[in-house]
Amino acid sequence: MTNNKFHWILDAGHGGLHPETGEYQTRGKRSPVFPSTSNYKGEVLYEGVRNRQVLKCLKELLDENDISYSVISDEWKDIPLSERVSKANKIAETTPNCLYLSIHHNAYGKGWNNAHGISTYHFPKSNKGFRLAGIFQNKIVDEMDWRNRGIKSANFYVLKYTKMPSVLTENGFMSNLKEAEVLMSDEGSYKVSLAHFYAIKEVNDRGLKFL
Repeated sequence: MTNNKFHWILDAGHGGLHPETGEYQTRGKRSPVFPSTSNYKGEVLYEGVRNRQVLKCLKELLDENDISYSVISDEWKDIPLSERVSKANKIAETTPNCLYLSIHHNAYGKGWNNAHGISTYHFPKSNKGFRLAGIFQNKIVDEMDWRNRGIKSANFYVLKYTKMPSVLTENGFMSNLKEAEVLMSDEGSYKVSLAHFYAIKEVNDRGLKFL
């Protein structure tokens, strides 16, 4: 890694499916059951599963372009927030110029509804986080062509306690049938990952002066 580049710490939020039992590892964090009119009739979108599919595609893009990164989420277990933060901060102790990215999908209420769009979060009053969030927000909205819900600030644990500029992306609504059907597909997850890659590449191309 050259001195003007960043090392990305990647987190696919929440858990996945147990490899033996198929049990989802995180309470809630899922779509309603897809209706009979859907191509995914009877299925459920599990957030941690789709987060990991986005991460899988993103890793492939980063590897192809020789971009430095670490992954702090497990293949399927739901690692506690404190452990994720601890792992990220430990990496930053020995690796310069770290940036933290947590990948998520949004939801509203318990049933299908019309809430939709993209948001990106940073820690309040973090100017570096705000600038970083702006890049991701713009790239994801452009790629997905979904509603721009804006850059938001929040005291999320992973944004508050990581010792580096951090962002958390919310990539469409699991509770919106139209968006959920896109997010359930590998093609949709690839589009989300491609948008994240474009954001990472832009930040890396701008170099340390960006922050």
